[in-house]
Amino acid sequence: MSGRSRSSRCTSTRSTNRQIVPLSRITAMTASTEVTFRPRLSWATLFDRDGNCTAGTSVCWLCPPADSRRYDRLMRPSPSRFLVAVACTFFFTARLLASGNMPINVILDRGSFYPETYSLFQAIANQVVAQVNLLIPGTPPDVSEDDIVCFETNPTFEASSGHSGPIVLIGPKLAGEPAATSAGTIRIAVNAVQPGFLQRFAFQLSHELAHVKMGPQIDNALIETFATATSYEVMRRLGYNDYVKLAISADLELLPPEIQVQLSSGETEPLRKYWQSQIVIEWNRMDDRPMQTLGALLLKMGDEPRWELLLGISAFSHCADSPSRWPVKLCPPDVKKIAQVGLSLKSLGY
Repeated sequence: MSGRSRSSRCTSTRSTNRQIVPLSRITAMTASTEVTFRPRLSWATLFDRDGNCTAGTSVCWLCPPADSRRYDRLMRPSPSRFLVAVACTFFFTARLLASGNMPINVILDRGSFYPETYSLFQAIANQVVAQVNLLIPGTPPDVSEDDIVCFETNPTFEASSGHSGPIVLIGPKLAGEPAATSAGTIRIAVNAVQPGFLQRFAFQLSHELAHVKMGPQIDNALIETFATATSYEVMRRLGYNDYVKLAISADLELLPPEIQVQLSSGETEPLRKYWQSQIVIEWNRMDDRPMQTLGALLLKMGDEPRWELLLGISAFSHCADSPSRWPVKLCPPDVKKIAQVGLSLKSLGY
């Protein structure tokens, strides 16, 4: 339990004067903004105006399966669907325990999430954790936590950290963190996911959990690309296909027009050359989501990566010395060492 008591995780850090949002309003907001929407896409060469894949597109894996509405309905709050989510989580966890891999667990801070939807967010967190544990079994050597506290950022935290989140924290405790967190432990901060932005929450949490699995003490643009690819894969497995399409199209619209045309027509070789030309000068950029998304698409086109090989992959980098857990270091990836463990990067032009 990493030395954290159950009572400490339940400590509230929010004001008691906050306005309570009715569950019915949250449900309606969730349905209208996160589950049933069809994205407005100007990138028509990839999707038609109804959000369906156009014929001949090489990235049609983004489109939802015929029964995707079944998964979308599963995400709406009701007692029966909550029980289904718990059963699925138990099944996934049982599989991991049977394979000998102790799964990472995430506990949401009660003081950071509305009481009316805490159980719903925790159920979704459990599903995300189960999927990430299935994709990348085990824990890297430097991760000893069995429970990771997750909280939503606030203005005090953003001012003290200089970061609005989402982010993995592994160093000193910062102002604005809830009472449930402890210095020196792994914590995950998510941003602007309440009162009912469930799919945004799932995307952010899966991305940050991927960092934990790969090793949170080192980062670079390639690690960020793997984390983004993990997020898209987890979202797709959970049936959040509309959200994936909207997020990807929004990112790709920021790339040069010729790159968008090449991607829609499946011209992978010039896309790899473009990605390589940018990654050389952007290896230390953590915020270039369009490049991360392009890399995730190239990996998917090449049936990569082998997810289980991402465990602890951040250790294969050109750091000047053996990095301690804190502070986090930005180091270029060691592609040769990565290839030696069997993780192919041909889809990215290496």
